[in-house]
Amino acid sequence: MTASAAVAAPAVVAPGDVLSYATVARGPWPARRPALHEWVRRPRLVRRLQDPDSPPLIVLVAPAGYGKTALLREWAERDRRPFAWVVVDERDNHGARLSAKVARALATVHPEGATGPFVLVLDDLHLLEKPAALDALGAIVGNLGPEVTLALGSRSRLTLPIARFREQRLVMELGPRDLAMTRSEAASLLSLAGLELDRDGVETLVRRTEGWPAGLSLAALALGERTGPPAPSRFSGEDRLVADYLRDEILGGLSAEQLEFVLRTSVLDTLTGPLCDAVLGRSGSAATLSALAGSNLLLVALDRTDERYRYHRLFGEMLRAELHRRKPELVTELHRRAGAWYQRAGDPDRALHHAICGDDIAGAGELVWSGVVAAVGHGRQATIEGWLGRFTDVQIAAHPTLALAAATSQLARGQGDLAEHWAAAAAATADRPTAVEAGIAVMRAALARDGIARMEADAARAHRLEPEDSPWQSLCCLLTGTAQLVVGRSDEATPQLETGARRAAVAAPDVHALCLAQLAVLALMEEDWEEAAALITRARSQIDRHGLAGSATVALVFAASALVRGHRGRVEDA
Repeated sequence: MTASAAVAAPAVVAPGDVLSYATVARGPWPARRPALHEWVRRPRLVRRLQDPDSPPLIVLVAPAGYGKTALLREWAERDRRPFAWVVVDERDNHGARLSAKVARALATVHPEGATGPFVLVLDDLHLLEKPAALDALGAIVGNLGPEVTLALGSRSRLTLPIARFREQRLVMELGPRDLAMTRSEAASLLSLAGLELDRDGVETLVRRTEGWPAGLSLAALALGERTGPPAPSRFSGEDRLVADYLRDEILGGLSAEQLEFVLRTSVLDTLTGPLCDAVLGRSGSAATLSALAGSNLLLVALDRTDERYRYHRLFGEMLRAELHRRKPELVTELHRRAGAWYQRAGDPDRALHHAICGDDIAGAGELVWSGVVAAVGHGRQATIEGWLGRFTDVQIAAHPTLALAAATSQLARGQGDLAEHWAAAAAATADRPTAVEAGIAVMRAALARDGIARMEADAARAHRLEPEDSPWQSLCCLLTGTAQLVVGRSDEATPQLETGARRAAVAAPDVHALCLAQLAVLALMEEDWEEAAALITRARSQIDRHGLAGSATVALVFAASALVRGHRGRVEDA
């Protein structure tokens, strides 16, 4: 018996809140005690089922623990029509046996051949697998009389022509999203268990369980067993009660190949065929996902094309814990494969997540460093800070690419001392690759602690070390041109700044704006106020377009703009 099934009936039943035990006991209920969530009424769903305009075919398909049978029972209690009820078992895979079982159920509704509206319920249809039984089911569905409403309950997708009924608006489909408990229903369930949580506590459990009724039942049990005040935020799929339930009700029905698939792909937040193929080192994952989505699995579709999925939160947590228990040595490799796939796909956030989970700090550092120019240049300073926040200061100092990323982040914030600290940390590491040497030279040139001549030399060295298509080349041009401008070599500075502006126009808007600002300064030195105004207008446009006004590094743009406005008599604007 699963943990959920072991929940005893409440000693006291509040009228209007839950099904009465007497009603449950006298109906064709499965041979077990109802789980806690099966006592909670869901009138919002019953009203849809009772609607006189509801279609003749009702289909309830959801994994174990969504209260499908309980909802059908509540409907039967409230509806005036008689109900003929068939609970399917494995023996009904013989088509003749299933047909006979349905005939006997119909005889209980109209024993003397009388007619009138009634509801025929066929529950647990996921147990039908043989062609003969499925043909018999198809015949039942295809020959509905006008007086019959047929309700089908199953844990897995039905092999019926549902699409045709859907197109004709002859079917009502209730799935996991419909059957998930609302906050008020969850509060009723927790109250039955003797747990009085505040609104935030209830919402936390609804969010963690995604409204899965069985999950809420198990949460009530788990929180009730613990001493001290209930802590909803600590409930997870790793809890023993949840793990036991999922092993019994979900994993137990999977083949060895399917079990291996779900365990290994549990490291992924989003499941697609190509990503799963890359992580598993195989092909055919898209077909496997589609098959699993139609089975008794807590798998959530993320689109309407059956291409993207994710595991239910509790199920995913349980699977990851199970993978760590069974094959801990495999976890790192799976994460590294996922990180490599996301890097090729151009998704640095997820690539970084998997690199860290795969204990590949050096690889993670390279990912962060490769994304610094674009993030800072487009005003996404918070992105870099978020990436760096996943590492300790010790890890950042030990990996030069992370140290350089931290230096760049601090430079963008105008924190020169901190930028210098992290640049020095990068320089202190041994066996530095060329990219790191170039990055150190760029930071030294930008900080210009050792004079203008050294600034120009460092920028020139970085320019030589960086590949021609490197996004850092535009910054090298800016720094070189600025050094030349400061010492009065404007003829040399102009082509450097123009090249920097051209290179940075798309890749690094902040550098683009600064190159334009420096060119505006050159125009001001030559008293070409119209040219200066035009250049500053372009620079300000870049800053406004990319939200860079708060960046300390673009102060020169506003200073030059103030000079132009002051010259035109706009003193207050200046």
